[in-house]
Amino acid sequence: MHLNVAQIIVFTTLAAALLLFITGWMRYDLVAVCALLTLGLAGVVKPEEIFSGFADGAVISVAAVLVMSRGLRNSGMVEALAERLALIGGRLGESPKIALMGTFVSFLSAFINDVGTLALFMPVSIKLARRQNASVGPILMPLAYATLLGGMTTLIGSSVNLVISAYRARVASGGFGMFSYTPVGIGIAIVGLVFVSAVGWRLLPKRSRNREHGELFKIDEYMTEVRVPDKSKAVGQTIGDLEEASEGTVSVLSLLRDGWRQVAPSGFQILRPNDLLIVRGDPESLQDAISKVGLELEAQKQQEEKEQDKNQQNSEKKAPGDAVQMVEAVVVPGARIVGHTASRLRLRDRYAVNILAVSRQGGAIHVRLRDIGFKAGDVLLAQGQPEALQQAFSDLGLLPLADREIRLGQTRRVLLAIAVFAVSLAAATLNLFSVAVCLVSGALAMVLFGLVPPEEIYSSIEWPVLVFIASMISVAGALQTSGVSELLALPLLTLAHHLPDVGAVSMIYVVTMLLANFIHHVAAAVLMAPVAQGIAAGLGMSLDPLLMAVAYGSVSAFITPIGHPSNTLVMGPGGYKFNDYMRMGLPLSILTALTASLLIPLFWPL
Repeated sequence: MHLNVAQIIVFTTLAAALLLFITGWMRYDLVAVCALLTLGLAGVVKPEEIFSGFADGAVISVAAVLVMSRGLRNSGMVEALAERLALIGGRLGESPKIALMGTFVSFLSAFINDVGTLALFMPVSIKLARRQNASVGPILMPLAYATLLGGMTTLIGSSVNLVISAYRARVASGGFGMFSYTPVGIGIAIVGLVFVSAVGWRLLPKRSRNREHGELFKIDEYMTEVRVPDKSKAVGQTIGDLEEASEGTVSVLSLLRDGWRQVAPSGFQILRPNDLLIVRGDPESLQDAISKVGLELEAQKQQEEKEQDKNQQNSEKKAPGDAVQMVEAVVVPGARIVGHTASRLRLRDRYAVNILAVSRQGGAIHVRLRDIGFKAGDVLLAQGQPEALQQAFSDLGLLPLADREIRLGQTRRVLLAIAVFAVSLAAATLNLFSVAVCLVSGALAMVLFGLVPPEEIYSSIEWPVLVFIASMISVAGALQTSGVSELLALPLLTLAHHLPDVGAVSMIYVVTMLLANFIHHVAAAVLMAPVAQGIAAGLGMSLDPLLMAVAYGSVSAFITPIGHPSNTLVMGPGGYKFNDYMRMGLPLSILTALTASLLIPLFWPL
């Protein structure tokens, strides 16, 4: 097989992009832009087509859905529903509770942003677990999977569905309709929800802790900094004595003294005044150890010193509403804070917010708090005044996990939001206008009716996602025009010749699903759609069933925490390890693959 120059460039660029997607060395939208510009500068993509993806209807539709999702949430409808479900769920056993919550989460995810839906149900689920003195682990992962299952059922349920529909519009006779995904999607969703609620949650390891109402949610382990003050009982003792005093529940990761750092210091190391220790443990154990030997939280000490200096300069009394709170928050995938450090963001100076501790699954952290590069799924213990915390969380992309006020909303606002959304969907379903025009009209109506304030229009749009989708659409075009998609399809086409037609559907589904678990799910769909077209042409099959297999397979990222933002979002709060997703996700993937293989040919003839 001889490759021409254009094909070599595309293969090299694609390999580099996949490596960056898998390793996470660069944010996914930047990877997509770099790949697109590389192909454009190399002449593989025509100059006038480099940014054509940004005008694609799928990109416009995703933005409009996000704005309308904000309108529905602002009306108070989703939060009120979540609170009422929690009241009912509190009287149910684990399986019925997961089935109830999962059903409603999947239904909402069929129409509004999946991560946004999960973000509203997570604090409610955590509060419900506290009330029952139970672990939140068995419910958060099923809820994350429920958002994926619900997203399979409508055109706007997942950005993947919109991308595949737009691809079909370019290469065949128009895109898919609003409910084209529904018959098969509902079947897969039902099978998936039955499994996770009846069996799946039982496969997760038990990591429950005793809780008392009102405590901060217990994360398995936090990393924080403590200072050894002059009068501390720890002065003159060894690190081993400190760890023994905590009965082994607190570990010293690093010792910072006089400007030098010692990683994994010896247990015989004697502690001196002003030593700074980076320690790890669960919140209760850390607090006990700090109290027993008279240590100080470094970040809290600095904040107090800053407040004292401020009070000396300004003698005005604090208002009653200025009470300082400590709130736990999880870093949302794609958030502004991802990849940055607390010192670089100047959190104290800009927001008067202090990061007291960090919890990260899957590895120890040996650097100082101010030098930690935050990752999606990290759980932060933040301190500040309520208004400051709210502003910082909103700007940086943090989801608070503490109890909060539930906005029940006015009946008129709820009905108005539902009416606007329903009219937009009806217009798109009846093909009165293009899907993008109908959804943008609905988003504009949400703004004009006051459901989405003008200042929230752009903040409700996930710009990295839009940039990523737009760039990858143009990259997919390069795969086709260069002939690389046909080359990628050859090995699968050879295998498909030895399988029945339904075997080709299963093969495309499984390959796409495996790919989606290690790179962004939209990237998996964009890369596999041209391959599916090549296989359909080689076998003389209809393209539609294979495109459906790509759509459903790319959303079925159940076996890793990195395949879908919903999976990443629950990793920290749920206390999950990387392989926990395999425990429930692998059998769920097998079940959904079998269900899709049976239902797709039934509704989309081969």
